[in-house]
Amino acid sequence: MRSITGTEYNHTPGLARRIADADGEVLITAGGRPTHVLVTYEEWNRLHSSRTSTSLRHALRMDDPELDDVEFVRDPSLPRVPDLAE
Repeated sequence: MRSITGTEYNHTPGLARRIADADGEVLITAGGRPTHVLVTYEEWNRLHSSRTSTSLRHALRMDDPELDDVEFVRDPSLPRVPDLAE
């Protein structure tokens, strides 16, 4: 991945766009450390669409009949939450 400094990017943003167009991405650095990555819209779509929805939030919202048989087993080494209703 090619890189340019933040100063170069500020002075010539077109350079970063041309590098991204040619290579798909360009690393922008500040003080010698990577800070940002500029990618083409096509590359961003490719990266974004290849992600699968594996977050817990999405998994819990799934309505999949195959998940009906899943049993959650409590780890007996963990402390129990006291029942304060008694």
